[in-house]
Amino acid sequence: MAEGNRAQQWIWGVIVPLVLLVLFLLICMWRPRTLLETSWQFGALSVPPLPIFLIIATSAGLASVSAHFSRHIPNWAAWSAILLSALFTILIFAVLNSVAGVFCTAAVCPTATAYVFQGGLPVIAPEGYVGDTVMIEKSFRTALYFSVVTFTTLGYGDMQPSPSFRLYAGYQAVLGYMYLGMIVGVAIDHGANIRGSGSGGEPGDSAGDHPGSNGNNSAPVPPQPEIPKDTPAADRSAPDAAHSTVAKNAPDPRLVQTIFLGLFVYCAGWIASSAAFGLPGFYLPALLQVPIIFGGLIWISFG
Repeated sequence: MAEGNRAQQWIWGVIVPLVLLVLFLLICMWRPRTLLETSWQFGALSVPPLPIFLIIATSAGLASVSAHFSRHIPNWAAWSAILLSALFTILIFAVLNSVAGVFCTAAVCPTATAYVFQGGLPVIAPEGYVGDTVMIEKSFRTALYFSVVTFTTLGYGDMQPSPSFRLYAGYQAVLGYMYLGMIVGVAIDHGANIRGSGSGGEPGDSAGDHPGSNGNNSAPVPPQPEIPKDTPAADRSAPDAAHSTVAKNAPDPRLVQTIFLGLFVYCAGWIASSAAFGLPGFYLPALLQVPIIFGGLIWISFG
């Protein structure tokens, strides 16, 4: 019975959500214009197919988040499913943006094409055209950049969605809020589970969890002060209790060093990126934050 529950939760919490997202990504790559330009007729009602697929994809992503709360699915698998769900969502919107086009509002758009609107639709401006034009970029590279910026709600202001895709871009931003909020909640829940997983004593007081224990993360234990022989027995336990409290609350020196090293490398990479690529170099470290944060959470989930 337990094996059946474990397999069922693996299927519905990890496998099915990822399969649905991959299928939706393949459909977007195969027939993107069909999703954007056609509608299904239900009597007098005309329904575009894209919102329906987006609702299914969103449900799949939320199902991957629920995998973290299953006791039959290890944390590393749940975090991997959440990471892949977020990446597939970004890729899906990137493919759609590459077809709908992204409006460039920056001062310089070297790879964009000038368009004019005729009958409400953008048409490439003829050579020598004099008048108001808009710069539209349809490369996948720019569409992926715009998708990441929208998903993370950074909002640099150098790109805007096309008029026909504005509602979907707002929906992607809401998804980004949801994912980031759920990530924080799941991380807090995971930390609470670790603190409460100790055996005996107060929650979280398991062996190897605190400096001074026999685990791999133990820190050097300061020598205990000598107690005079004529000290009453009731007072002899006080130094031990104080030492135990200090040992539990003392931070792991290696963890502190790792945190500062990571911050130093991140800042150095940001400076090097801006020096090498100019203003666009400031964007690169921000785009790398998502996989780095998810990778760190997956690493933490291994304990």
